[in-house]
Amino acid sequence: MIGAATEAVTIATKFKDVLLARKAKNLRRIEMISGAKVFVPKVLADNSKSLFAVKKSQVRSVDTAVLQITGVLSQRITAKAALEELTQTWTEVTHPVKEKFHGTMKGKDAIVVQRVEQETGTTVTFSKEEGGSVSIAGQQASCFDAWTLLLFCKDTLPGVLTKIRSGSLKAGDLASVPFLEGGVQAEMVWPIALEEALMMFKKERRIF
Repeated sequence: MIGAATEAVTIATKFKDVLLARKAKNLRRIEMISGAKVFVPKVLADNSKSLFAVKKSQVRSVDTAVLQITGVLSQRITAKAALEELTQTWTEVTHPVKEKFHGTMKGKDAIVVQRVEQETGTTVTFSKEEGGSVSIAGQQASCFDAWTLLLFCKDTLPGVLTKIRSGSLKAGDLASVPFLEGGVQAEMVWPIALEEALMMFKKERRIF
């Protein structure tokens, strides 16, 4: 790349973890926005001559991480601005949710929570401690959207699942598959129910 250069940017270690979470989704987003290549090297310990084979205890003791940003000047500026926005607006909120609702909010094979993360760009974590809770990490507005969607799924999916599992669907019963009639194969129940709930959510709440 003509005119490309590499520069280092220092960020808090927690934001390195944010960039690398969920298959480096946030890192890929910044690269897509900017066109720059962003590399997160492993922490270099003071007594190490390599970026590799660093002990976990050494990594945890470091409060900051260094990113390498490669690209032309305009790309590097855009990448740094996106990083700055990420660090300024990133938050984590925890909501109490009884454990008995976790199954519906996660979905079979985590299909619901994965889709919520995909739609909102957040990271969702469930905990059984103290009666149960859901923690959502991401940009502030996205955390609100994710929580709103999770609550909607908790309230809506049980009814949709019951309708699909009844085996007596008629054409027009489901907006997501309007021509579906009769029963549905077991492996398709959750995917169809989730799509139906998402269509209802987007229509009612006008989010996304």
